[in-house]
Amino acid sequence: MTFIKLIFLILFLIFLLEIVFRILVKLIFGRSYELSPRFNKKNLYVIDHPYLPFVLKENSVSNPKLVASYPLHKGKIFLPSVNHGSLGFATGKKGNEIIEIPKPKHIKRICCLGASTTGNYVGNIEKNIYTSYPLELEKYLRKITKNKNIQVVNCGIGGSNSADLLIRYSLQIIDMQPDILIMHHGHNDIYNYLTKGFKSDYSHSVRGLSRSMYKFKLASFIPYIPLKSIQYIINLFLPIRGVHNNLLKLTRIGKFDLNQEYETGLSIYKRNLQSIIDIAKARGTKIILVTFAHYLYDDIKKSKLHNKFAEIIKAENRIMRDLAIHNDLKIVDNEKNMPKETKYFVDSIHFTMEGMKRLALNIGKVIYKDLKINLDI
Repeated sequence: MTFIKLIFLILFLIFLLEIVFRILVKLIFGRSYELSPRFNKKNLYVIDHPYLPFVLKENSVSNPKLVASYPLHKGKIFLPSVNHGSLGFATGKKGNEIIEIPKPKHIKRICCLGASTTGNYVGNIEKNIYTSYPLELEKYLRKITKNKNIQVVNCGIGGSNSADLLIRYSLQIIDMQPDILIMHHGHNDIYNYLTKGFKSDYSHSVRGLSRSMYKFKLASFIPYIPLKSIQYIINLFLPIRGVHNNLLKLTRIGKFDLNQEYETGLSIYKRNLQSIIDIAKARGTKIILVTFAHYLYDDIKKSKLHNKFAEIIKAENRIMRDLAIHNDLKIVDNEKNMPKETKYFVDSIHFTMEGMKRLALNIGKVIYKDLKINLDI
């Protein structure tokens, strides 16, 4: 075989692999495999941390504006590029709103604690606008009170579990001196519950990003290849699809077992949230708990995995309600109040702009009416 024939054979096999890959992905997952922008190590917006799997780098910028790969509303949702301010949280319209420490006396500060369902910014491609639930909450409270000194801080970091929230609150958020702490959390601890060799500090299922940082550096040297099959294969070993798509894969360890008992894990989930409540109450912070909405849309109604998630999330929500009763706290029952309609969700747990507005309104009403906060203090 001549060299030229060999080259043509290789190109043909690559072309054939690409066609077969695209067909299989479409048949198995019902959607296309999305190509991502080339990863650039200069834009790495997460760093390792001695007590957390990772944190957002201060004053960094997230991925460039991307069309979201969520299964619902395909091609209609985008993820905006936002800044991460001086404290490593994306808060405010552009993400870089200044959070003064110590807190000025004229500011009424509300901190929203959670994971991606709190931290996410999502946009509507057709209207070219985006928002987050903390942004909508701030907008609602400022409008109804006519007070511009209300500051709602987005303390949500995607992928966080309840242990991460406890550490972030104790070491970071507590210094913001929040007047009100909102805890909206669920789902992310499930991986920890169902990983073999359970340990109460989650060390059996989580490791620091520092052990995988070299992979980002190596990925930065790989050129962008506009072939979905090749990109998929490379991404199995190196995070060329960028930061957002790889963080959990790089920080999770252990063997996931869908049939493992999860009651032990739920007791740790409850312990972690109770610890946050204890610290916040001791500092005079008002606390609002929020249950977690899970949407079994048509394509996943028969999924064993998603039905197991639904079962465990219901148990987590019972714990959240018990914590509210035991600690005499206000609760927003988002599980019951969020309509299970595609209009409000981009997948089983994350919200559209309409879902975020609905969540913010439900929480805002509790803050304004039930807690009767004097926002002029």
